[in-house]
Amino acid sequence: MAKINWNIALWIPQLLFAWIYFNAGRIKFTHRENWAASFRAWGYPEHFYLVIGVLEGLGGLALLHPKTAGYGFATLSIIMFGACLTHVVFGPAPNAIFTGVLTIVFALLAWARRPEWYRARLAARRTA
Repeated sequence: MAKINWNIALWIPQLLFAWIYFNAGRIKFTHRENWAASFRAWGYPEHFYLVIGVLEGLGGLALLHPKTAGYGFATLSIIMFGACLTHVVFGPAPNAIFTGVLTIVFALLAWARRPEWYRARLAARRTA
């Protein structure tokens, strides 16, 4: 039975999510009217969709570099948690479930891609 190379296995969803979230951030700038109306209906401050767009774009870009991928996934996990709460309150329910699943997936990928210094701290804590 072949051994799985987890580093390569993690790169596949990582590259896919990088592309998706960089484009999601870009779309918030190119389709401003639609996003502004949605965020206004959800009760968020004016131009908050631009902040989310920047964070999604930067999160997507962060996934492209091994040292920043964990931070990118953590950022996207927080954004998706906020999206999940928004969809729980304002609907529709399938969007809430989807964003909730993405929150968990991104949190797990952030953990899997945590920086080496964090792994060293965990190892030192276990031996102490």
